[in-house]
Amino acid sequence: MKYRILRTFLCLSLLCLLLLACALPALAEEEGEEPPVITSGNSIVIYNVETDTFLFENDGTRSLAPTVVSKLMTAMIAADHYESLSAKVTVAAEALRDIGAAGDISAPRLGLTAGSEMTVEDLLCATLVSSANDAACALAYDISGGDMAAFVEEMNRRAEAIGASDTHFTSPAGVYSDRSHTTARDAARIAGAFYNYNRLLEISSLPYYQLGNTMHTKNYLLSEALMKGCTLAGVKGIAAGQAKADGEYCLITAAESEALTYIFVVMDAAGENRYNDGTRDFPAENAYNDVKKLLPWATSAFGYSMLLSTEEVVGELPVRLSADADFVTVVPSEPIEVLLPKSTDLTGVERRIEYTATELEAPVTQGTVVGSVSVWLDGQELGHADLVTRLSVERSELMSIFDKVKNFLYGDTMKTIIRILLIIIALFIVYEVSFFIYRLVKRARGGK
Repeated sequence: MKYRILRTFLCLSLLCLLLLACALPALAEEEGEEPPVITSGNSIVIYNVETDTFLFENDGTRSLAPTVVSKLMTAMIAADHYESLSAKVTVAAEALRDIGAAGDISAPRLGLTAGSEMTVEDLLCATLVSSANDAACALAYDISGGDMAAFVEEMNRRAEAIGASDTHFTSPAGVYSDRSHTTARDAARIAGAFYNYNRLLEISSLPYYQLGNTMHTKNYLLSEALMKGCTLAGVKGIAAGQAKADGEYCLITAAESEALTYIFVVMDAAGENRYNDGTRDFPAENAYNDVKKLLPWATSAFGYSMLLSTEEVVGELPVRLSADADFVTVVPSEPIEVLLPKSTDLTGVERRIEYTATELEAPVTQGTVVGSVSVWLDGQELGHADLVTRLSVERSELMSIFDKVKNFLYGDTMKTIIRILLIIIALFIVYEVSFFIYRLVKRARGGK
């Protein structure tokens, strides 16, 4: 009896464990739909490159020091300027004037001296891996022919072209200035542009490089050589550094998932602490912890939703002068596919259609633009496309002739002709009546 009870208990326990195991993935998926709670107060955005969409934001428009964002722009200009990264650059003394205070951890440097010669690739490695201010300034000075103001002007022009309209650079290296500023949103757009430079992205993803001594990355997501406990698998580059010795830390990185590219930007975060024994650490609420919370969620919570395909008929317009069709159907000129959280309820999606004509006249060519359609959800426009005719419609010559006759008979020309005829008839009647009266009067006078 006791054995039977024990066996029953074990079977029930196994059944409960099995049901719990089946339920856990569903629970985990449900919990993963909402973004993690961020308590750091840092300025944060998650940006999708392919759709130019911000997927997460926490105070992303706060005006902040550009720091390493400046170096990303300098590196892109350098990549466009030099035909080969093996080109030689002679470091000018003037290039080393404004690279930040010596010993200030917010102004790292490679240790360049005037007259030294280095390759462009070496300087880019120093700029992007170890965030060296002197390397960035050496590149800018060489590219501009000594006109650093012109180089900075080009940085700002490119920022505007990228869409970073709240950004103003004053230094190729991002040396702190109360006149320079950017936002996490702008930093993400600039990083998105940087991501398309394959070689620069590769350089920024190096955990170290050898240039005399071994120079370790300042992006602690990539290596534990300088900082323990910050690494994260699956990230690519891009830059890290801080505006001041006591803070305003900036971390920018990227990750890919399901053919989508995500840019993570954390700015105005707590700075790193450096100790006399060579160790380093961060306060608990730091940029790296924010990225570690957000990256797994972002790379799994979003996906493309097809809201409207090019094969879906959204309306029709009447067609005149065709013997084959009385109407033509209209479809979107391109699909409306939007990156959304996978949990988004699409039952409330609304389509708003605007036509440029109430009817068409044959012949109608396939693909003729006849209006537009936009897709909305919860008062927000998710996408739009032109509306075009799905098929061509031939013209009926006989109907065209009848239409011309009809238009002539009922048109303005015929109305004008009729008016003229009526006026002529009226004048003729007036003339005849006047002449008749005249004859009566004449006879009456003769009769007297």
